[in-house]
Amino acid sequence: MTGEQRVQFYEQLKAWSGEPISGAALAPDEITDLVAFLSLQTVESRETVAETE
Repeated sequence: MTGEQRVQFYEQLKAWSGEPISGAALAPDEITDLVAFLSLQTVESRETVAETE
């Protein structure tokens, strides 16, 4: 890779870094399903965690 190509590559990476990775959005029912699934998960912590609503 030449110096010029490297500069162009990093300029393109910089431009891409500001863009969202995916344009797909979750539908309301998919969000509900995801929240229901995550609420079933149990995660133990070494430190006390304050729960909020």
